[in-house]
Amino acid sequence: MNGSDDLYGVYRADNAKRRALTGEEYLAALVVNVRQTFAAVEALVAEVSSALRPAGYAIRLDPAVEDRVDHVRVDRTSESFVDYLRSWAQLRGSQSRLGTHWEARITVTDHRRMTAEIGLAIMVERPGE
Repeated sequence: MNGSDDLYGVYRADNAKRRALTGEEYLAALVVNVRQTFAAVEALVAEVSSALRPAGYAIRLDPAVEDRVDHVRVDRTSESFVDYLRSWAQLRGSQSRLGTHWEARITVTDHRRMTAEIGLAIMVERPGE
């Protein structure tokens, strides 16, 4: 097998029809995907913050996020966030096309201690669809 055969195999495997996740698989995948999404956003915000630090700006991702479907604010860094995601997934487990819609806030502070907030919309689609 040569290198191009390997790439085609990877492509076919990535595009193969996958079965929809259900039950505990869905709950676990949702929790992992949402937490990974916020971790990636936090890492990007940290990179931007370190790049703007010499100019006198500080940027941070606020720990509280809002579920835009249910209009509930939750601390994404707490264990109650995991519990919230699990209960959210259990209530909506039968709705195969439903994802989660979040709003996070990025707070920007300049050298004069003036602050501004940037709203950031985040959507996580149901895994396995």
